[in-house]
Amino acid sequence: MTNWPAKKLSDLLETCDSGVWGRPAVEGHGLFVLRSTNMSNDGNLDFSDVPELKIENNTQKVKLVDGDILLEKSGGGPDQPVGRVAYFIAPDSRPYAFANFIQRLRAKSDFINSHFLFYRLLFLHKIGFTKKLQSQTTGIRNLKLSLYLKTEVPLPSRSAQKQIVERLDKIAEAQKLN
Repeated sequence: MTNWPAKKLSDLLETCDSGVWGRPAVEGHGLFVLRSTNMSNDGNLDFSDVPELKIENNTQKVKLVDGDILLEKSGGGPDQPVGRVAYFIAPDSRPYAFANFIQRLRAKSDFINSHFLFYRLLFLHKIGFTKKLQSQTTGIRNLKLSLYLKTEVPLPSRSAQKQIVERLDKIAEAQKLN
């Protein structure tokens, strides 16, 4: 057990916004929009099948930046609760956004390391925490976002956060090799 202080998730976020709808774009004139289907259960993103869509709204506002956390807020399945998270690192120079069933979480970097926050949220999903925070309508599971944002997140020192991330990155890399 630790004696780390904790803060509500909502207090640790600079940005918490919903994804976009779009329609197919003329090649080279849209944003590549990540969907729930691009998210894996281990927090990775699959960039092999990302559609390029024309977005009507302010495209600068919805562009992802390295370190953004994507949260699946709708979808799931019989054996798959919503609440999966993925850590965004652009694999190339293409512009990326996120779809309407996803919520973007951008950490306040002066409070918390975004990669540390990602690992914490991934852990919560893996232990089944998000099962308690979902509702179901017409076969689609929805995350009760207001409750999710009240989740307490422990805040070790910045140096401890960095050490934790380094260790978890090594474990994740070893798992990929396995």
